[in-house]
Amino acid sequence: MPETTPSQGRPLELTELLTLLLEVSEQLSSTLDLDNPGDRIYAEMRRLFDAENFFIARFSSERQQVLLDLEVLGGQRRPRRSRPLENGLIEYILRTRKPLLVREEFREEMHRLNVQAMENVGCFCGVPVVLYDRAVGVMAVFSREEKAFDETHLELMMALASSAGIALEKMTWGSWTPHKFKMAVSACPRNCAEATIKDFGVVGIEGAWELHIGGNGGLKVRVTDLLCRVKTDAEVFEYCGAFMQLYREQARYLERTAPWVERVGLPYIKQHVVDDAASRQALYARFIAAQRVAQQDPWAVRAKEEHRLEFVPMQPVTAVLPQAARV
Repeated sequence: MPETTPSQGRPLELTELLTLLLEVSEQLSSTLDLDNPGDRIYAEMRRLFDAENFFIARFSSERQQVLLDLEVLGGQRRPRRSRPLENGLIEYILRTRKPLLVREEFREEMHRLNVQAMENVGCFCGVPVVLYDRAVGVMAVFSREEKAFDETHLELMMALASSAGIALEKMTWGSWTPHKFKMAVSACPRNCAEATIKDFGVVGIEGAWELHIGGNGGLKVRVTDLLCRVKTDAEVFEYCGAFMQLYREQARYLERTAPWVERVGLPYIKQHVVDDAASRQALYARFIAAQRVAQQDPWAVRAKEEHRLEFVPMQPVTAVLPQAARV
């Protein structure tokens, strides 16, 4: 049975729907708009949904607030805003880490879930955005009409939320470093990803992340040094970018992080990345600025229209030679 996309107003066969979803997911995970990732997500969402009412929200543990990075109501983009924590749908999805589809009797369902109901909502479809095995945000569409969304929309939202998480993980893609730079993330202390022998490793512990630096595998194994512990995913990004930038600016050519850390000393790195917040933020800002230039996919560039003639197969020689010249 063909599915429909409200934004296009025509039926789509299952193969067409899956093809479009794959294309959207590739667009989301190929590059990361470091300033406005929400804009990129919303632009791709509109290809699959009637997204007149849509939001992307995240939880700030430092401010103990919900940050609405992207909010569209009635097709109109609203300014970014924040609000205090409350017993709302965003908090419910963050807490349970489960997708939520309410097709009808919205207020009754909110009462059953013991959640504060949104105004003028007949149908709601929301999913958690998961990063490093943690729910870091919520992406949702809703409508005043009941039964506007179904299980198919929920599955598409879950796929798009996963793509958004992958896009966020690609902050460091394309960066130039003095030598190869390996990273790993383990969501628990069992450390199955072997993050403690990587250049930068992240290990999940109770209520926080451990950040490790200067590890190395191979013939000369070096276990990482513990840089610090942080509580939020945003801090993981900031400390990682700051550490990479310090290494990029000060290490010698072809010097891995392991010998560099041993040469300059862990206290020196902590001084610039952990103890001095201004220094860390400046390093991170320079890293992000460089990434805006560095994140250029060479394959995507070569696939553009102006370069395609370079890959057109040559015509067979026999097709252009005069008949008398043929052997």
